Amino acid sequence: MLLYRISPIGICSLIAAKLANMDDIGEALKMLGYLMGTAIAGLMTHGLIVLPLVYFIFTRKNPLIYIKNMSDAMVTAYGTDSR
Repeated sequence: MLLYRISPIGICSLIAAKLANMDDIGEALKMLGYLMGTAIAGLMTHGLIVLPLVYFIFTRKNPLIYIKNMSDAMVTAYGTDSR
């Protein structure tokens, strides 16, 4: 338990050391934004285009009906998540 309590201090110290060594923090944040945008765009493409298309190809059923029917289960799953 002690390790769990002091680990945020160690992690913050490591991040602070890296920030202090950077020449241009704005450029690093800009690149981080690009990385986040690319990851979100990829996940959205996969979830909204690729997976429904694969479902349709294999079942010949409308994926929107399947998604609508799964919405209650998904809300329950996210609502009862432990964190």
